[in-house]
Amino acid sequence: MWTILKVILSIIGLLFIIGLCVGPQQPQPGSATAPAESPRVKYDPDKPKIPDHSYRPTKAKQQTAEKAACRENLKCWGMKHNADAILNCIPLIERLAKYDYEWTDGLLGTKFDAYQWKNRHAGTLIYSGDKVKFQNGFGAWQRMNYGCSYDPAAKTASVEVFDTMR
Repeated sequence: MWTILKVILSIIGLLFIIGLCVGPQQPQPGSATAPAESPRVKYDPDKPKIPDHSYRPTKAKQQTAEKAACRENLKCWGMKHNADAILNCIPLIERLAKYDYEWTDGLLGTKFDAYQWKNRHAGTLIYSGDKVKFQNGFGAWQRMNYGCSYDPAAKTASVEVFDTMR
């Protein structure tokens, strides 16, 4: 039984080695299996070169145009500065708790549910949410709404917190 298996494996090994030595066969040009040759364009030094006058904006101009378009779009501008707003606003919200605070957004949740323009021409935004609870003097937890005014140019923030019962 084992000798038959050894013979079969030896034959397969030999066929593999022969295949590596011979390599794949290339079809001959003009045969039915050969790929069609593409026509070649020859270089003509007497032919005048045509200048390329098509408009191709430089990378810097293109990035400037994209940034200007993003600044006019609330969704683009708000999402672009969301991470910076979180870094600047969250510590300010936490400092407003008189006793203790607890975030209710979970591990992968978002701190801000919505954003809107504060001043469109200045590019300032207001991010808002309700994913925090503050503890009162009696130990009871109360859910709070908060808003953060964020200026992306100056990277400054100011925060207001509102009681949800109002």
